[in-house]
Amino acid sequence: EATLAVIRAEVGMLTATSQGVTDRQRMAIEWERLQLESMSHRVELAGLKIRLQQAEEEISRTRPLREAGLVTEETFSQLNTNRAALAAQAAEQTRLVAHLETLIRKHAPPAAQADALSAESAMAAALKVQDAKLKLAEAQLAPQPLVAPIAGVISQIVRRPGEAVSAGEPILRIDATRPERLVFYLRQPLALEPKLGMTAQVSTRSGERRVAVAKVMEVGAVMEPVPTSLLAAMRLPPSTLPELGLRVQLSVPDALVLRPGEHVDVAIE
Repeated sequence: EATLAVIRAEVGMLTATSQGVTDRQRMAIEWERLQLESMSHRVELAGLKIRLQQAEEEISRTRPLREAGLVTEETFSQLNTNRAALAAQAAEQTRLVAHLETLIRKHAPPAAQADALSAESAMAAALKVQDAKLKLAEAQLAPQPLVAPIAGVISQIVRRPGEAVSAGEPILRIDATRPERLVFYLRQPLALEPKLGMTAQVSTRSGERRVAVAKVMEVGAVMEPVPTSLLAAMRLPPSTLPELGLRVQLSVPDALVLRPGEHVDVAIE
């Protein structure tokens, strides 16, 4: 609303300024005024879209409260009435903006005349600036599609519709359905020095044990704390000091059907 208020004020200033212009043809002046009028209605339409979106989100949040008996039917009906009124205003404003845009295209001055007016007129330059600001505001008000970075299933919903979300804040947790790599740690003292391309035997622990060959894809550069889940899987006694190890990543053998997070046994050759 603050962004739209600034644009609305600047467009109003341009409208007042253009009233004293006498050094252009009347047709060109009226065309510029028509552009200003269209821009003003576009600003109002953007504000209506904001309020309509907020009204729809308010109804979505209130619906389960009404079903639980925490909100009266009168309150819920008032919310629906408010949304319907905003929707009607937005629809009418959309038709008006479309009509004005049609008039602007229909009565635009010839190209040569328009170029001359644009070169002479500070108003034309100011119009372009305000139009660019308004297009940016309209783009920022549009819904933003969010694309999942990985394929998987949603395991946790962190944010719900209608909540304020800061940039970079997680809204969902997505768990992969297939592992991309196997990770194991060589504890100190190191019995061998792993290198890229080495092979290792990977065997499953659940059901019928299956064995396949994997290759070393990456070797860590420093000693890292071994995750507590791996220490528990190795049945090591608990310790107050962190267990350090060298992280090694293996490829996932195609012959094994593994789940993300599943423990396997690794014998490096």
